[in-house]
Amino acid sequence: MEKNNENNIGSEKQYDSLRDGKIDSKEMVKIDGLKQNVREKLLSGSDIFTQKDRDRWLKQLATAKDDSPEEIENIARQIDREKSEIQQLTGSFIARVNRDKEVFGQLKTKSESEQWIDSFKKKPVETKREWLKGLEDKIGELKELYDKAKTLAPDKMEEFAAMDRNKKTAFLRELESLRQESAKFEQILEKYKDLFNSKEADSALANFNDLTPKEQTEFMAGFEKKELSPRKEISDKYQSYPPEYQQSCANFNSLNLIDKKVAVEKMEKELINDYQNKLFNSPLSK
Repeated sequence: MEKNNENNIGSEKQYDSLRDGKIDSKEMVKIDGLKQNVREKLLSGSDIFTQKDRDRWLKQLATAKDDSPEEIENIARQIDREKSEIQQLTGSFIARVNRDKEVFGQLKTKSESEQWIDSFKKKPVETKREWLKGLEDKIGELKELYDKAKTLAPDKMEEFAAMDRNKKTAFLRELESLRQESAKFEQILEKYKDLFNSKEADSALANFNDLTPKEQTEFMAGFEKKELSPRKEISDKYQSYPPEYQQSCANFNSLNLIDKKVAVEKMEKELINDYQNKLFNSPLSK
């Protein structure tokens, strides 16, 4: 005798139970009807139960006693309870995600929050329980990224919102690196404040902050030669002149580099002229 499938009435075990007098034909029809109802419950809830959920219940149904309608009715009740639980889990998940929707990426094709919800619906019930249990922490991590972005780059929040979590993390890592490098560069400018006037320092810092991490690294590699050395050279030259000549440009440190060069050239001419005048007016020259 063939074993039962979804279209056949009665299983081999049921017919054995029927022959042994454990059940009668009426009970056998009832049991088959109960099993069919269970299958229909699972199929009608296809938007609620995942395939993994359905397979688990169908396996339990297949191993149920063929002469026990009570056991099959109990399975049906468990399925109803689980269906209600899944609906509750899904509703709670969606409500919690939507409550902090702004911390999720607003991607072009589908928002990150919608992706989370779609993924949640496709998970079996045991995974849904775990996801909902850890959801608060996951959203907390996104809120931390969101708050950090508002602090580091309030003018780039629209750009930030269009990123998924991985891109947000990389974006903030780069911003954090840029901020640290900016602080280091600001300390360098403070250390050499005698070589930069306030406008030059502000401009240098602003330009530095506009660079990418790679560009900042390249800039700092040439900073000593291109920026500090010319300024040190012109400053040392100024300091080498006698105080009376320095007095002609007492505001030397407040000048920009070009004006400092002009001032030193002027001092040099004055020094040469004075020397020549003294030489020509010396008694020895007469």
